[in-house]
Amino acid sequence: MSKQCKGITKKGERCKIYVKEGGFCRYHQFQQNSSTITGTSNSTGSPKKSLLGSKLIPIKVPGRIYVYTLQHLLVKPTKEPWLKIQKYNDNKLKVFNPKHDILIKIGYTTQSVHTRLKQWEFQCKHQLLLVNPYNSKQEVITNDMDKLLFFFKKMSLNGSKQYLNYENTQSGFLCLQNANIVESKIHQLLRQKYGHGNVHCNGCIDNNNNNNNNNNKGNFNIHIEWFLIPRKEIDNVFKIIDRVCSFYNNNTGK
Repeated sequence: MSKQCKGITKKGERCKIYVKEGGFCRYHQFQQNSSTITGTSNSTGSPKKSLLGSKLIPIKVPGRIYVYTLQHLLVKPTKEPWLKIQKYNDNKLKVFNPKHDILIKIGYTTQSVHTRLKQWEFQCKHQLLLVNPYNSKQEVITNDMDKLLFFFKKMSLNGSKQYLNYENTQSGFLCLQNANIVESKIHQLLRQKYGHGNVHCNGCIDNNNNNNNNNNKGNFNIHIEWFLIPRKEIDNVFKIIDRVCSFYNNNTGK
């Protein structure tokens, strides 16, 4: 059965070409090499990295580390019954409360960050939003004066170069090479600091089944490599990312 190409066009839209075996058409085959949109119907994330004992092969081309979340967790934090969390070594599932915490995912790409995010949206059927040092504080802009103040604040942050490797125009932290290893190290540090667990999402199943009234409570996707971060500590996450990027960038070629 033919399936729509998973590639993203230069306009940021999904390719409309259908391919016999699924995956990518010949025009977007290059995106497959830097894409991890694979896995089973019960677990989404980076399957290659879930294999115990697997060794990452360094990527010798520039890439970027990026951070994203579910749109409703950043724009207007609300509890959703389909989004549940399960802490490590805990059998209990709890509906995630985003009042004081946020769920974020950190990835790497050698493509455009926005292209990569579009690919994730096509896979999980949810609206996603990039999290950066400027929108993580949920600025409320209600009038022209607020817009002006927000604009000057961004100029100030850009001028101070608080994050040495963050590129505002690219929405990510630059890695001169080895972006996959940088990502893995960041995950390791965040697990040490904040722990880890699973995110159970009924929403993906509902969307993937085109809302076929599937009410089976055990029917959900398990998302891995998401981090539960206190909102007041989100800046610390960016500092960790920036430090790790700096370490590897400064040692490139040595």
